[in-house]
Amino acid sequence: MPLRIALVGCGKAAENHVAQIQHIPDADLVAVCDREPIMAEQLGSRYDVRQCYSDYGEMLEKERPDVVHITAPPQVHLGLATMAFETGCHVLIEKPATCSYAATEQLLSRAEAAGRKLTVAWGHYFDPIARDLRHLLQSAAIGEVVHLNSHFGYNLTGPFARPVLNDPDHWVRGLPAQLIYNVADHIFNKICEYLPGDDPSVETVIWAGQSSLQHDMPSEMRVLIKDDRVTATAVFSSEIRPVLHRFQVFGTRGSASLDFTSGILCIDRPPRHRGAVGALLSGYEEAWGRLKYANRNMVRMTKGEFGYFSGLQYLIRSFYRSIVRDDPVPIPHDLILRVSRLTDRVLLDARGAECKEKLIA
Repeated sequence: MPLRIALVGCGKAAENHVAQIQHIPDADLVAVCDREPIMAEQLGSRYDVRQCYSDYGEMLEKERPDVVHITAPPQVHLGLATMAFETGCHVLIEKPATCSYAATEQLLSRAEAAGRKLTVAWGHYFDPIARDLRHLLQSAAIGEVVHLNSHFGYNLTGPFARPVLNDPDHWVRGLPAQLIYNVADHIFNKICEYLPGDDPSVETVIWAGQSSLQHDMPSEMRVLIKDDRVTATAVFSSEIRPVLHRFQVFGTRGSASLDFTSGILCIDRPPRHRGAVGALLSGYEEAWGRLKYANRNMVRMTKGEFGYFSGLQYLIRSFYRSIVRDDPVPIPHDLILRVSRLTDRVLLDARGAECKEKLIA
């Protein structure tokens, strides 16, 4: 019998979830809900969803879904998830899970107390290149990890950012660090997965770039993270062009670079030959590696396994499978907590640095 799926919060993120759910044969999207009835009705009409609600409690009571996707603003995630747990539902929640580490800890505790499964919509975490990187590191192909670099670019003229910039009451404006917090999971989940310790030191600078200065919104961030054995850097930028989404792992025997825009994973190893010939051959090897990986992605595309939301679909399928088989959830709760803790620490350090600058001035 297919899992009964419901969704609450019918904004931009909801569209992405619904489109992926409809590719999963053993899942039935039975209802959508939004406090603005027209939002639920429009989403339901586009995807032929049978029932549309404006009252979340009524939807839970009448539809009795197995799983609820929460794609509302993060400020209300904890309350919505709690209601779902109390009704016996499992929950897939859009990132960021909450607005603080304390609230995230409470969210996970409530899921565990209710005996329900919970995961966060970290779509890029399951992109093909991210999964391939895990296999690469497990094989020790690049040796021990020494340094990590996570870069996330943002286009402030894009379709999501424009409403945020133009509306001072937009829900993103109510988040800590606003846009940066909204995508912080994409930046820090890559780092936390490969950072061995739980208590790294951080140094952070956050400021408003030229393109967001008039809107008084932070749009640039640089972070240095130091663990006992591994260091990491994190970059969020709305100024750098082209807009990049990359992750690099530097090891003792080689390095790996993931380009989430092209979907290409490159491996750099020490040249096998010296001098000009070695440099020339290294260039050819790099180009050949990119071509082979692009061909792999072409094969994935023919199977419907390559595209911007392929990672999200993989996550949703894995989460549903964990429910049906009672397997572990696809993202460990400990990792969700570590990402939330690191995000809080980064923002706290940035506020401390800002206070010091004001005192000096």
